[in-house]
Formats: sequence, C-alpha cells, structure tokens
Amino acid sequence: MTDELIKWRVEGHVGIATLNRPEALNTLNRDTIIQLTECIRRAHGDPAIRVLVLGGEGERAFCAGGDLKSRQREYERGEGDQLADVLRELFVVMDGYPRPLIAAIHGYCLGGGLELALACDLRVASEDADFGSPEVTIGTMPAAGGTQRLPRLIGVARAKEIIFTGERFDATKAYRIGLVNRLAAAGKGLTTAIELAELIAQRAPLSVAHSKAAIDKSTQLNLRDGLAFEQELVAELRDSHDRREGLLAFTERRPPKFTGK
Repeated sequence: MTDELIKWRVEGHVGIATLNRPEALNTLNRDTIIQLTECIRRAHGDPAIRVLVLGGEGERAFCAGGDLKSRQREYERGEGDQLADVLRELFVVMDGYPRPLIAAIHGYCLGGGLELALACDLRVASEDADFGSPEVTIGTMPAAGGTQRLPRLIGVARAKEIIFTGERFDATKAYRIGLVNRLAAAGKGLTTAIELAELIAQRAPLSVAHSKAAIDKSTQLNLRDGLAFEQELVAELRDSHDRREGLLAFTERRPPKFTGK
C-alpha cells in the first residue's frame, strides 16, 4: 500500500502498518482510519502474512487519539460524527482479523490510540510510552471499545480508575498491571514488536489462528461450551499438513517447515 497516511511493508511473514501523521501525533482522522481499515482487510486476504504489527511514525507518538480538530469541523458543518462511524468499522475489521495483531507503542498512546492498542492481541511498549484515557477531561467517554476491552484485560477496578480519573501513566505501570506484554528500551518498541512477531510467525499458522479463535471465544462462552469449541478446533488441526509436519520434524530432530495448510 503506497498511500502516505499509512506506511505498509512486509518482512518475511510479518506485515507492518504504520500510522503516518507524525506532525499530528498520529491522531486518527477519517481518511487515516479508512486507509488503516483497508490495509488490515488486505492483510486478512494474504495468508502469507502470519502476524500484523501496528506502529506509529515519528518519535513522539504511537497514536495520541482521535483528531479532535477534524471532529469539531464535522460538527460545525452539521455532518454528524463521521469519525465515530468509520472508527467503529475499523474495530469490526480488527476484531475479525484471524491472525495475531501486535501494537508497537512508543510515546503518546492516549484515548482512541489506547483503544486502538487494546483492539490488538498483544502490546509491546518502549520505556518512553505515555498511556491514558483522558476522555472524561473533555466531557466525553471512551467510545471505541475502551470501556469493554480495558476491564477485560486488566480488571474492572483498575479500568475504572484509569477511565474515571483520566490520569496518564507510564510504560512501567502499564506492564505491571498487565496492559502491556513486553517492555522495550526507548526507541526499540517497533523492533521488539517485530521480533515477537517473527517468533510467532515461525509457529504453525493454523495452530496460532485456531488458538486465537478459542481464546477470543472464551469471553463469550461458559466453560463447558468453551471446552467443546476448543475440541472442534483441535479436530480441524488433527489432519492438517502442519500437524503432520510438526510431528515428523520433532521425530527427525529438525526445525519444522510450516505452510499454513
């Protein structure tokens, strides 16, 4: 993808999408959201991409949230909240993405930027990352899944404190409360995220995708139904090429060559 609002490249089996509005702290306007949505759709349709990494261009921000200036202009023109409409579509596409999504976070990760990171499966943050959900300080609330995803990830009480106060917090706290999976040195967030993505990409793609589906389903099912769903997925893997290759490689004491079939 060549559009300037989203930088796109592929390294091996890893796709890397980068928000490219550094002069605006990578805030999300309508066009950026639409192009990111299309980028993820394209990655969805390419089985060679086994893991997708989402980052932000520039030194100051992963994403500082929604572009409030463009949203205000929409209100003034009587166009309604177009930003919210396209943002909801983005998160529908992210929720339906079948392979791992990793957020590579540095600098500001605020408001809608935090919600963007929460919609990913994993989060890697550099030590300079600055987190927060400041919506209540401007008379609104998290409206792109923050009130739903954050408590599921870190617990209800901690999520309420973060959202109710609107206070910002650093990467060390984010890691301590389980918001972030891995910490990286300042300036190394994207590199560390890509390394994690490459590690996952070495695993059997169907196994990873089925594991993601089972884990995601666990929040919607009781234990008995969740276990039944798990067994359905295991049965699908049992006769796969990668399952046979994995067992053969183990017995032959060599690295497996997974194909995603």
